[in-house]
Amino acid sequence: MATSGQTSSETLPNLILVGAMKCGTSSMHAYLDAHPDIAMSREKEINFFSFDRYWELGPTWYGRHFSSSAIIRGESSPSYSKFPHRPNVPERIKTLIPDTKLIYLVRDPIERIISHYMHVRATGREDRSISEALSSLENNPYVDTSRYFMQIERYLRHFSESSILIVDSGDLRNARNETLRRVFRFLGVDDTFRSSVHDSVYHVSGQPSLLTKIVRRHRLARSLLPYVPRIIFNKLSAYETRRRSIDPPFLSDALRSELRAYLLDDIRQFRQTAGQKFATWSV
Repeated sequence: MATSGQTSSETLPNLILVGAMKCGTSSMHAYLDAHPDIAMSREKEINFFSFDRYWELGPTWYGRHFSSSAIIRGESSPSYSKFPHRPNVPERIKTLIPDTKLIYLVRDPIERIISHYMHVRATGREDRSISEALSSLENNPYVDTSRYFMQIERYLRHFSESSILIVDSGDLRNARNETLRRVFRFLGVDDTFRSSVHDSVYHVSGQPSLLTKIVRRHRLARSLLPYVPRIIFNKLSAYETRRRSIDPPFLSDALRSELRAYLLDDIRQFRQTAGQKFATWSV
């Protein structure tokens, strides 16, 4: 990692939404950013800790994504809970910002797998049927991202339980006010704050913006991103690229049962760790 230049702790985040993918991180990012004491990064998925090419840009570059005037400064990158396909993330976070707070959003693990598959297929990076994509469950990125205990256990090696908040996206959807109060209390900010922003759901389709396409493909664009004027950034972010319309895939009873059996022990351990029942989940 590049280390040139000075980076004050006041310009680095003290909050990270670490995932999971397709569990409401876009909405949570927007809800948090609406709070007067919280400033989330302009670009939602910086992926600084999960991709070597961004990590090598160094903490000074990373710090430019955040406002030093806010009590809470945060970012959201679902790739931070994609072990083993994105290794070393908790270690890197602990090295750079050891006192940060972490929020981990989750949902029914099988439904999350289906949504994950639909997202990747819609972007043109998946041509297989869902049964083909899940023909082997071992070392499978769709499945591993739903192994919530495996993901959170790696963070608990480096961070205390009190610094991690686990949120069921179903609660964020169906009991939003109560859930946001719990999140705001965890962050130590006014938990009575409400905004019209909290009335909407964001990026349900996972449709990538033009800006996202550019920065994913070009390292130079990524390195210059913190310098883009906000008005231009917002226009590019709002311009969504076309994607294929994908119908929900058919998941056979046999494959669903196989997934349930494969995930069962992990989710049991996750329930114990989280201290939550997740009663509506299918696993």
